[in-house]
Amino acid sequence: SVSAFLLNRSSDLLTFLQDANWPVFKHTIPFLMTYKNKDLIPIIEKTLWKAYKEDDDMWIAGLAILIEDMGLEQSDFEVEETYGLLEYRNF
Repeated sequence: SVSAFLLNRSSDLLTFLQDANWPVFKHTIPFLMTYKNKDLIPIIEKTLWKAYKEDDDMWIAGLAILIEDMGLEQSDFEVEETYGLLEYRNF
């Protein structure tokens, strides 16, 4: 199905959150929020660590907006330290 395909590509979609100035940014978060939290959390977690390792504070900020909009908390992540990475966002 289209939904399954897009969920499998959600890590690619998260790259659209690398820069809040990109026109696609404002459409990405509402689209991603159509999926179940349990399906997205592992992908968000992996992507947040990637952004941290790449020292990409703007990407962390974009992911933080998604995480906040989804209402996620530290306990929602497999690795508790993941939520702390949000401190490295640039806005």
